[in-house]
Amino acid sequence: MCLDLVRRGIERVSWVAEGYQEKYSCGGCKRCELSDKVKEISSNYPGREKHILTALWQSFQNHEFPQSPVKSNSDLHKESQIDFCPKEALRRMWKGDLQTSEALFEERKDTDPVCAAHYAEAAFLKTLLTGNETCKGEVLERLNYSERVAEGIVRANEAASVLDSKPSIAHIRSAQQLQLALLVQAEAVLLKSGHMLFSKKVASGSMNFRKAWKLYQRVQQISEALWKLNKNQFSKEELKSIKTMESDLKNFLEFGEGVICLSLKMAPESMGKLSKAVLGIESDKNKGLKLLYSCINSRGPRAPLALIFVLFWLLIYIPEFVPGKEERYKESQSLIRFALQEFPSSPFFIWLSSYLNQKKGNLQRAFSELHKATRSIKRFELPFSGRLAFEKGWLLFLCQDWQNAINEFEVAAQNGVNSCFIMLLLGVSYCMSGELRSAEAILQEVEKATVESNDKWMTRRAQSFLKRRWFQLFPFEIMYVSDYIQGMKLEWYERVDEFLKEFEVQEGEEKALFLLLRGAILRNAGNLKGSLDCLTESLELEPEVTSEMWVVPHAYYETAMVYVRSRDWESALHFLKTAKSHKGKFDFRRALNFKLNA
Repeated sequence: MCLDLVRRGIERVSWVAEGYQEKYSCGGCKRCELSDKVKEISSNYPGREKHILTALWQSFQNHEFPQSPVKSNSDLHKESQIDFCPKEALRRMWKGDLQTSEALFEERKDTDPVCAAHYAEAAFLKTLLTGNETCKGEVLERLNYSERVAEGIVRANEAASVLDSKPSIAHIRSAQQLQLALLVQAEAVLLKSGHMLFSKKVASGSMNFRKAWKLYQRVQQISEALWKLNKNQFSKEELKSIKTMESDLKNFLEFGEGVICLSLKMAPESMGKLSKAVLGIESDKNKGLKLLYSCINSRGPRAPLALIFVLFWLLIYIPEFVPGKEERYKESQSLIRFALQEFPSSPFFIWLSSYLNQKKGNLQRAFSELHKATRSIKRFELPFSGRLAFEKGWLLFLCQDWQNAINEFEVAAQNGVNSCFIMLLLGVSYCMSGELRSAEAILQEVEKATVESNDKWMTRRAQSFLKRRWFQLFPFEIMYVSDYIQGMKLEWYERVDEFLKEFEVQEGEEKALFLLLRGAILRNAGNLKGSLDCLTESLELEPEVTSEMWVVPHAYYETAMVYVRSRDWESALHFLKTAKSHKGKFDFRRALNFKLNA
C-alpha cells in the first residue's frame, strides 16, 4: 500500500501534517475533512500510523483524495476548484504566493463575501510591496466591490436576524451567513473611512466610521441572541459546523472593534470627543490592543492584518522619544517572530523585520533582511517591489553611500513610487555626490510639487535647501527631522561627527542649525559635555534665526535631553518648559507628535 501511494506521488500527502493543527481547518472542504480525521486518529489510536494510512487509502479509493489547494504555478490553480480551502489560500498569500491565491479568490468573489474581502486584501498586499498609486486605487475599487457583494448577502439573509426559541439548523446557518456578510461590509466601510480621513475628507470619513461601528454593533446583537439558544437539539456534527463559523465571526469582529478602539487613540482629540458624544465609543488603547491580540492568538483569517496593525502602532505611530522604546522593540520582535512562524518566508513580515533593525541601528542586519524579502518576491514571481528599492535606498542614505542610494531611489521612482520624499532624498544625494546641477533641478521640481498638507514639510525643505550654501548639512537635517538620528550605533555617530567637524560654518542661522545637529549627534554618542557646548552656542544665535524657526525649540529640547542623561531633573524640566512655550511660527507641541513639520 505504501509503495502504491509513493508511485502515485507522495507529494499529494505532504500537507497532511497540517491536519494536526486545528487552526487551519475550515471544516468544509475535502482536504480539511481528511485532515480532521487524521488529527482524530493521531489523538485516539495507539497504532496511529497504520490507521492514518488506511484512512488515506480509503479516501484515495473513493476518489476523495484532495489536491493541495494552492500550486506554485498560478496556471495550475484550476485543479483545486472542488477542494478550495480559503484559510489555506489566505495563509499561502501571506507567505508570498500572492498571484495564485489572488486568482483563487477572484473566481469566488462574486458569491462569497469572505473571498471578496480577501481579494481586496490581496490588492492591499500588492500596494505594500509596490508603493504604486495604481495599486492604491485598486484597493479602494475592491473594497467597494466587497461591500456590494456583502450587501447582497445581507439582503438575502435579512429574515434570519429574527430568531425564535427553537430555530432550525438551517436558520442558524443563515443567521451566521448574515453576520459574516455584515462583518465584511463593516470592514470594507471601516478601511475606506481610514483612507478618507488620511486624505483629509473628514466629513465622509467620519460618516463611514460611524456606519462601520453600527454594523459591528448589529453583529454583536445577533451573536448575543445566538448564544442564548439551547443547542441541545442539534447533533454533534451540526454543533461542530456552528462552532467553526463562530470562531471566524469572532475573529473578524475582534479585528474590526480593535482597529476602531485603537484608531480613535491615534486620531486628534476633537475626533475622539465627537465619537464619544455621537456613538458612545471611547478611545480605549488597552481595549483595542486586547481585542487585536486576541485576534492574533486565535490564528483566524484576520490574524495577519491584526499583526500588521499592531506593528504599525508599535513601530511607526508611537514617536521614538516616548518612554518604553526598548520594550516596544522587544514586543515588535516577538510579534514578527510569531508571524514568520505562521507565515514562513513572508516578504511582508521579513520587510518589517528589516524596518525594526533599521530603527535599532542594525543597518547591516536590515540590509540582510531586505535581501531575504527580495528573494522571496522573486521565488513567487511577484511584481518588482519599488517599495523595497526605496527601503534599500534609505538604508544606503543612512550609511552615506550616496551613489548607490541614487541608483536605488531612481529604481523606486521608475517602478511607480513617485513620492516627494524620494525626490527630495534623490536631490540631496545628488548634492552629496557632487552633481549639483542635477540636484538643483530635482529640488526645484519638489519645491513646485502639489502635495497633501501632511507632506508640505518636504516642499519647505526643498525651498530652504535651494537658498542655502552648506548642502553637507542637508542629509543629517533630514535624518534629524524624520527622527532617525536616535538609536544608531556608536561607530555611526563617530563617523558622522568626524564628517561634520571638517566644516567651519560661519553664517549665523546655518551655524545655529549646524550646532543643533552636532549637539544631537554628540548627545546620542554619549559625549554630554561636547553636546551641551554645541547646544548652548546654538541658543546664543537665536536672534539670527529668521527662517528655520524650528531650530530654536529643538535646541532647547536637546539641551533638556542632555540634562536628563546627567540626571539634573530641575534643569531638564526648565528647558522642556522653555521648548514647549516657545513663541513663534513653529508649534513645538505638534512637533513632539509629528516631528516632520520642520
